[in-house]
Amino acid sequence: VVNFLSNPPIFRVSSVAAGSLATATNTVINFSGATPTIDNYGGWISNTSTYVIQRDGLYLCHGLVAYAAASAGNRQAAFNITTSGSGQLNSNAGFETDVSGWQPQNGASFIQASLGGAFRGNFYANLVPNGTSSSPQVITIPPVAVSVGTYVTLTAWLKATGGTSEPVTLSLRFLDGGGLPTGGTANTTVTTSTTAWKFGSAGIAVPASAVTCFGVIFINGTPPVTAFQGIDEAYLSVATTYFGHGYPASSTGNICASKTQIY
Repeated sequence: VVNFLSNPPIFRVSSVAAGSLATATNTVINFSGATPTIDNYGGWISNTSTYVIQRDGLYLCHGLVAYAAASAGNRQAAFNITTSGSGQLNSNAGFETDVSGWQPQNGASFIQASLGGAFRGNFYANLVPNGTSSSPQVITIPPVAVSVGTYVTLTAWLKATGGTSEPVTLSLRFLDGGGLPTGGTANTTVTTSTTAWKFGSAGIAVPASAVTCFGVIFINGTPPVTAFQGIDEAYLSVATTYFGHGYPASSTGNICASKTQIY
């Protein structure tokens, strides 16, 4: 507590790259590859443009976008915040009782475990390959209803509990009204560690043709049966979007979106 008060988490990242925005559509501004000017608690994940809060507390989140002049329309900025349990779509994230709400595929098994310690609580789940099938995976079931334009995320803490580090991918998939795959997918790959839990996050705006969504976590390639991977605190969620002030046509300036919240 003393360290938190005397050395509070501070994070700032920016991008000066210009981009174009589609009309009446939320466009994600990608910070992938950007280096924070300050990140004293090491919460930045560059390849997913995500900051993961490292300590519970009261945080002020502030975003800013600079727009060029335009002859018509209004401009607006927003950012997304996902917290554990907030906007949760799947039914079982922590595996404290069982592994219900998840279905293994491609020859995999999905087993509740406690050896070595969970990321949070007493239990986690092991994704166990059969050694012969490619991309052993587990998916959230059943697919859940989503609204077009909302931002959906799949987040999880991962660890090489079998003793072999492997690339593990988090993926979001969408289905149309007939239950067929539709729209884009969001994929993020994390190389697991044998000594520590690592965070993974994938996110995307729900495409126009989508009706339902589900999450997939899979081990890349054809891993040996001993390369099982631990999964904990795995949330399929709708992010909360905080909008800033809008500017009318022909104006220039900064648009801010801010939020103070306890995490």
